[in-house]
Amino acid sequence: MDTKKNLRSSSQSILLSPKKKDNSAVNLGLKNDKRLLKLENFMRKMNYKGCALLEILHKAQEIYGYINKNVLAYIAEAIELPASHVFGVATFYSYFKQQQPGKHVITACLGTACYVKGVEEIICAIEKNFSVKRGGSSDDGKLSLFITRCIGACAIGPAIIIDDDIIGNVTEDLVLEKITSILEREKIETC
Repeated sequence: MDTKKNLRSSSQSILLSPKKKDNSAVNLGLKNDKRLLKLENFMRKMNYKGCALLEILHKAQEIYGYINKNVLAYIAEAIELPASHVFGVATFYSYFKQQQPGKHVITACLGTACYVKGVEEIICAIEKNFSVKRGGSSDDGKLSLFITRCIGACAIGPAIIIDDDIIGNVTEDLVLEKITSILEREKIETC
């Protein structure tokens, strides 16, 4: 009996029935999302295995730019893991975003070295000056502020990442000036 169960579960983890996937996509509002095909192809390449969850989440983040709850639920069903497990992994790692980030992303390191060197005050200044809360985006969608526990740049702390550029030994004035410059440059380019 265990052999039959193992065969059944291994064959299901290799390929789910297309009907099950289609219904899942429809129920989650993803049916007409062309990006889903890319994700589906990647999950097929990973044989729909739960042990490939991190790789699948990375691919979903790459494809969508963030991973919303519908995509997480779709992944959970496709690789036959409990949704709570998939959501738990996606929310544990700060790399994975659950909401669409703004056009410009600021990530502040809140690791011990950066914290001791005053990054908390810098984060508060960003929130105040640009009307954005940590973990969220500005109302106009131009700016997002995320927090991470460590970016591995302790020697140059406090460190902040602005649009994938690591800036070390930052001060409040330097960061505010840099963000203002980016937003002003964008205004000029759109005119």
